[in-house]
Amino acid sequence: MNYLQSFLSTIVYSFYSKKLYASVHHQWQSLPLKYLLLVCLISSSVIAYSINSWVDNIIFSDDADDLKNIASKEEYLDNIIAQIPEVTIKDYTLSTKNKSTYNVLNASGKTILIIDTADILKSIKETQSTFMVTKNNIHFMSNNGQEYILPLQKLLQGVLPENNEPVTLDKEFYSQFLHMLVISETSSYLAGIISFTLYFFLDNLILAAIYALVVTGLMRIEIKFTNSLRLAIIASTPTIVFKTLDIVLPNGLFGYPLVVFFLMQLAYTYYAIDSSRKN
Repeated sequence: MNYLQSFLSTIVYSFYSKKLYASVHHQWQSLPLKYLLLVCLISSSVIAYSINSWVDNIIFSDDADDLKNIASKEEYLDNIIAQIPEVTIKDYTLSTKNKSTYNVLNASGKTILIIDTADILKSIKETQSTFMVTKNNIHFMSNNGQEYILPLQKLLQGVLPENNEPVTLDKEFYSQFLHMLVISETSSYLAGIISFTLYFFLDNLILAAIYALVVTGLMRIEIKFTNSLRLAIIASTPTIVFKTLDIVLPNGLFGYPLVVFFLMQLAYTYYAIDSSRKN
């Protein structure tokens, strides 16, 4: 069996196979870091493609037939950028020169973004827009009609200057950001996937270590940490798969994803360690 077959079979068997976890415990000699990295790479690539397609669809809407080449997309984005006012950020609060509501439209006349730094609107449900930015929050409407509110303080924590100097977002910033997000030249697209893969890899490795310690503590068994971590890494596979699906599917998979994924990985880690002891 070559590495690709072994890799794919490990993904499938991680959902149910006690023999796999016994083999991981007794026969594998090193931590499956390359395996985890590849799983995270696949997940990141799927998420990046899904988000890119989703954003592309929101911005261009029904105008896709007229925007098949990059040049027309650039011209179209320039029209959108021209509608976005200059925004200043200070103390995690947005402000614009004119305290009014700005509606950003795509070519078909659909509102894709509302900027309301005067907090005139209380909910995005009062509008037909997908996104709404207020002075302290970003509002987002999912495909199933649920409104999400993201506080700017959480999003920008550690990003703004420590000296609390105001930051101004101008036309040049909007141009660079939207062109990177929508047109996605190969180099910047791949750079984004690599960056997210490394973050995802480290995040899942740390979580696997925590779950390994928690589960062995709850089970009150003596097992080398390297063995429990090796099992926890493989046991994280189902959670990574379901997390990916929850992000890319229009309506998601679960009503309370954080709770579900916490319990899922806890259960799979327990299953992995318990299976390795009985086989």
